[in-house]
Amino acid sequence: MTHETIIHGYIEGSTFTPKDYRKLQNLNYEVINKLPEDDEYPYLSKSMFSIPEQDYAKGTYQSQIIHFGASIKSLECGDELLWINKFENLLKKLYWYSTATYFITEMDGEYKYSWLLADDIISTYHSENPLVSYQWLRKIQYYD
Repeated sequence: MTHETIIHGYIEGSTFTPKDYRKLQNLNYEVINKLPEDDEYPYLSKSMFSIPEQDYAKGTYQSQIIHFGASIKSLECGDELLWINKFENLLKKLYWYSTATYFITEMDGEYKYSWLLADDIISTYHSENPLVSYQWLRKIQYYD
């Protein structure tokens, strides 16, 4: 058997204008819902993601939290960048503020990638023409 990598995290989805507060969250839901049921390695498929209903008592007070997680074969020694590339291609289609992905590996230990969206993009989220994300700061943090 090969090594296992556990991936889990969240994407904090954006809000829109007071008039149509959930518009961008609805668009995010559509993008996640269109992810493939089956994917090629390293997998990024629809079943890895979950979005609570847009209801205060069901998990979406204001921010939309898109959860994800999976157990994937051997994303170690730099191979996690293959998955990160797919994940960032997904982020380019979404409206979000921040996101974090945690990796638990047998060989490389535990670490976290985090992304913060550029202020120039966020400033468009409450305009009539919001931009999807294409600029962000990505950081990595290793745990002892």
